Amino acid sequence: MPWGLARHFPDTVVVPVDLGEDIMGYSLTSRRIAVVNLNEKMDEKESNSVLAHELGHVFLTRETRTNYFYKGASEAAVDSAEFIANYFMFQFMFGNHSQINPMNRKAVLYDYGLPDWMSRYFKLIDTEDMGGKMEKKRNWLLWRLVSYASARNRDFYRYPQCKCG
Repeated sequence: MPWGLARHFPDTVVVPVDLGEDIMGYSLTSRRIAVVNLNEKMDEKESNSVLAHELGHVFLTRETRTNYFYKGASEAAVDSAEFIANYFMFQFMFGNHSQINPMNRKAVLYDYGLPDWMSRYFKLIDTEDMGGKMEKKRNWLLWRLVSYASARNRDFYRYPQCKCG
């Protein structure tokens, strides 16, 4: 899923490397080139979730500093760069699925190598919990992604397989 999105942006490079036991991935952006390093020791589900998170940094936060994704990461402050990247990850990975049963959320987080506290993001992407605010959030994410693509002189819409929520 996120690998297909990353391939459509030639100025975004994904590199699997050995990052040890604690770091799952990180992103760097320099001179309009984004490099995402993913820990090669992760399984497919873990690498998909971490890549989606790091693409959230690349597309939405445009942070110039390095953003590390740790296994034991603590909760992100609302509206921080980490919060936005986490929200993008959940919207991208789970937003187009039917609602995930709250009884199964902990198991889904475990399968994707994510900490339990991230269950709050399921509530953010759940349209019933947001009472109509979800459409505005999805539109904001899509607008930011389209703006990113336009800034790099790409026709984002010619990639209809890119589903962002």
